[in-house]
Amino acid sequence: MKRTAALILSLVLLLSVMGVRAEGEEPLFKQMAALEWLFCSGAGGWAADLWILEDGSFRGEYHALDMNDAGEGYPLGTVYICDFTGRMTLLEQADERSWKILIEKMAFDEELGLETIIEEGYRCITTDFYGITEGDEMTLYLPGTPVDALSDDMRMWAHLYDMENAPSELENWMLCSEKNDSGFVGYPIFDGTAEENP
Repeated sequence: MKRTAALILSLVLLLSVMGVRAEGEEPLFKQMAALEWLFCSGAGGWAADLWILEDGSFRGEYHALDMNDAGEGYPLGTVYICDFTGRMTLLEQADERSWKILIEKMAFDEELGLETIIEEGYRCITTDFYGITEGDEMTLYLPGTPVDALSDDMRMWAHLYDMENAPSELENWMLCSEKNDSGFVGYPIFDGTAEENP
């Protein structure tokens, strides 16, 4: 009897997590899937893009350009690249506008350190990426989160310091890792259906 009750309780908790909704709308991962997540400093030649699916699986791409690392066959420099995939799960709702998310799985698509010289004059080398790691517990902030809730580093990744008049609340979604000192900002995905300006 106790075992049956425990199983029922576990099922209820699982269903409640799977059906988590933000702002009374669609399930959380479905909302996240409608966004492209970007991690960059706004300076330098590096950035990471992240795409999240409705089931919590994700894929990402990282690139960093070093124009000073040039040589014969690659006069334009070296590009460090990393393609990765993984899965995230919802842990709990931390407060009204934030959730805890666990990076359950994480893997690189290619062996690290592989070197290729491409025709465009760049050398490509596969490398590690530090913004997301397996086992990391990240925090998801919704638009409307008070900026005061973010650390100074996370405000930098949100590009709030780049604004002349920074808002008091987040205008975009943000997925943060204090452990990895990373912050992905979620922007609506442009599907190309909107009419172009004349």
